[in-house]
Amino acid sequence: MSRINFKKMVSRANESALLRDLANICGDSYTVWDATDTVVHGHGAESGKRSPVTVDGDVVGWVSAGKSEEMLASLLRYFAVREKEKVSLVRETLQKYKEITVLYDLAGKIAASLNIEEVAKLVIDEALKVIKADNVSLMLINGDSGCLETLGAVGKECHPKTPISIGTGIVGHVAATGKAEIINSVETDPRFVPGSSMIRSMISAPLKIKERVVGVINFSCEELHNFAAEDLKMAETIAFQAALFIDNARFVTRLSESEKEFRQLYEQYHSLYENAVEGIFQLTLEGRFISVNPAVVKMLEYSSPEEIISGLTNIATQLYVNAEDHAKFNSILTEKSQVIGFEAQMLRSDGQHIWISISARIVSDEHDIPLLIEGALLDITERKEKEEARKEREVAEIKSRFIRETFGRYLSDEIVDSILEDPAGLTLGGEKRTVTIMMTDLRGFTSICERLPAEAVVGMINIYLEVMTRIIFKYQGTIDEFIGDAILVIFGAPVLRDDDALRAVACALDMQLAMREVNERNLAAGYPEVLMGIGINTGSAVVGNIGSSRRVKYGAVGSSVNLTSRIESYTVGGQILISESTAQACGEHLRIDSQLEVMPKGVKTPITIYEVGGTKWTVNLSLPKQGTEEMSELSPPLKISFAPLVDKDAGTRTHNGLVCRLSERMAEVHAETTMEKLTNLRITVFDHQGESIATDIYAKVSDQMTDTPSAFRIHFTSITPETAELIKKLSNVA
Repeated sequence: MSRINFKKMVSRANESALLRDLANICGDSYTVWDATDTVVHGHGAESGKRSPVTVDGDVVGWVSAGKSEEMLASLLRYFAVREKEKVSLVRETLQKYKEITVLYDLAGKIAASLNIEEVAKLVIDEALKVIKADNVSLMLINGDSGCLETLGAVGKECHPKTPISIGTGIVGHVAATGKAEIINSVETDPRFVPGSSMIRSMISAPLKIKERVVGVINFSCEELHNFAAEDLKMAETIAFQAALFIDNARFVTRLSESEKEFRQLYEQYHSLYENAVEGIFQLTLEGRFISVNPAVVKMLEYSSPEEIISGLTNIATQLYVNAEDHAKFNSILTEKSQVIGFEAQMLRSDGQHIWISISARIVSDEHDIPLLIEGALLDITERKEKEEARKEREVAEIKSRFIRETFGRYLSDEIVDSILEDPAGLTLGGEKRTVTIMMTDLRGFTSICERLPAEAVVGMINIYLEVMTRIIFKYQGTIDEFIGDAILVIFGAPVLRDDDALRAVACALDMQLAMREVNERNLAAGYPEVLMGIGINTGSAVVGNIGSSRRVKYGAVGSSVNLTSRIESYTVGGQILISESTAQACGEHLRIDSQLEVMPKGVKTPITIYEVGGTKWTVNLSLPKQGTEEMSELSPPLKISFAPLVDKDAGTRTHNGLVCRLSERMAEVHAETTMEKLTNLRITVFDHQGESIATDIYAKVSDQMTDTPSAFRIHFTSITPETAELIKKLSNVA
């Protein structure tokens, strides 16, 4: 822990004033001792009871007072922690200054040296100035053998050492892991391999270049020495800088060798000017050709050097395709006196465009007065064409990734692959076409959400959507949108198929059957069971990328989408209702269990919708028929009140009735008023004394049995678990 001067801290004006004021407020006298039991502040509190002042578990002082003792101790702890932070900050600042000074001195001395052995010696000499050690060695990994070999050392380590394999011993382990280590007692370390010279303590730090270990620097003492964390930090800093210097020395050596080879080659082939592959030229400062070699003549498709020299009087317009390129070339040349690898399009004598790379420099006399421009031309047309082709491929790949990432979230892999194979099949921006639309919804999920915590609601939704998404993709459906617990799916966009309607119905059947899996997972997670209704409609809609410049999504809009939602609203849990257009598109492949006329909102004439119970198309799927549950007679009947729902809102008028027969999911109601089929109801149940025993039960009228007296059958769409238990008990369901 950073040491603090407790007495000095307590004696400062601000701190002592705060202590006095706090004690005076409580009417106390107090005494403060430091860790050595020396009184450092206050007087008058001679009680044997004292409270410690601690920082990070260490006692730095004591305080004794009356009622204010705990408050004074807390205040002193706050002062001590703040003081410790100041001390730590000073220590860290000094350490950073020390590191910067070492690096600055090291950089200044090594800057003039490009010999790798000299660099190693300078690093070791500077390292010994800041880290106390008997021996220092700098080892590099041999690229051929893969072993650590000594580049330089001082102390008893100065003698050549046997190469060390990576992973062997402490040094080999540091090279393998890339992590510096302090070992203050090497004899107790199982990795230690004794050498010719005895050492007792050491630091080993890796030399790394871009996370690649190239060597290690080692500091060791012949006697036990307690290396500190600051020593390890400094060793890492020196190792980092040494790696950079050594890598730079290696680079300069290679560069020097390359430059030497280049000069030899240049001198060797300078005499071959006439046969050079590169076009070599000289220009006046105004831009007229003085000389060109045959390569330039061939490159530009002229008959002779003389034709170029005499014919090209204004190269900005006669040679450059874009005059702006010539102006830019001249600007760079004027500013830097040379241009390397400037690329521009040029005109051949036959009018064709070619890509040229130009390197040039201004030639001056001994008084730095510019005389002319000389340089070389290289035909890079083939390379530029390849680059252009590569860019086109990259653009195509980016488009492919965009399509896969964008459409992969709501299309199956099969559909995405087909779009990538034939992009013409995807019309962006929207088009009108006939599609089959499916809308699903969980019955009573809103009331379930009100009873469950948020994480449970999210958990249920995730289970449901995971299972349903898998099935939708199985039947090549396009997920338009997740709307809470509802899913809007399109069949026929972006890929139009002849069997879109059949696949939509088969998908719906498969989804209803999969609700068993959903509820099994719900129960295992402690969630309630849920039921789903599905509506399907086939009709014209606008499909495509819909939205704004800020947000775009692929989807469908139109009255057909709205009608699908209306059809779905007529369903009860476990039911699939389809429009007449969908039924006609599916033909004889469906099992229709029932049909009814409805008048959805926004429709001028009644429409017929059909309840689907199964299909024997390419797949054989079947659901149990709705309304086949056996109901128990209730004696006496249960009293209820019910209110019809309009757009999910209950009206102000309620009606009384009796539940005469009951099952887990259905009930037979006798009432004074008739209820139209598919009317949604909110129900309250009363016991025989007229007390409410169950509220907020939601149901849908599934069948009007008689008008006089009124009797109708209802199907429960949302009930609480407590109500479900009550219904089970009343209907004698085990």
